[in-house]
Amino acid sequence: MVTGKAGKSFLCSVVGGIFMYYAVEIGENIRILRKATGLTQEKLAELAGICVGWLREIEHGCANVTRDILDELARAMAVPVWIFFALELDPDTVQRELREIQALVSVGKVVLAS
Repeated sequence: MVTGKAGKSFLCSVVGGIFMYYAVEIGENIRILRKATGLTQEKLAELAGICVGWLREIEHGCANVTRDILDELARAMAVPVWIFFALELDPDTVQRELREIQALVSVGKVVLAS
């Protein structure tokens, strides 16, 4: 059992080849990035090809998520998948960080999921 930064406890599991230590943190990071990119849950779910209920569960750390779904979410938000695994994204600075990542993508130093 692990406690996330929101104080929620959850079990670690192996899903889609990824050992999910921090399901809550990954979900929170997805939520923070979604808001920073100006997407609603409905629009992100549509772009990623998943139902909005599943996205809500992912954002709350309650859903099993595969690498394929993480790839689709990253593609839909135009961010690299690894950013979901950042230990703590700060909602106050994530916009600046996204601009920096986009600059690196534009010069080929960061590759997004295809």
